[in-house]
Amino acid sequence: MLDLSDEEIAALLVGLDRIIDGDRFALSPRIRILTGIRDKLQTPPVREPLSEPKRYEPPAKRRYRRHER
Repeated sequence: MLDLSDEEIAALLVGLDRIIDGDRFALSPRIRILTGIRDKLQTPPVREPLSEPKRYEPPAKRRYRRHER
């Protein structure tokens, strides 16, 4: 484990972003490793919990009745 300050992590992330974005071969093993390192250094965004799913209730029988002529 590295004991880095927030400023050191930010500087490292900027450097990794420059290397990754400037490389011609985005799928090379070297860039994949650097992308994995960058993903580990970034803190995941705080996400709000999902709302409860809506319950399905069938329509009332009388509401969609056929009109008889």
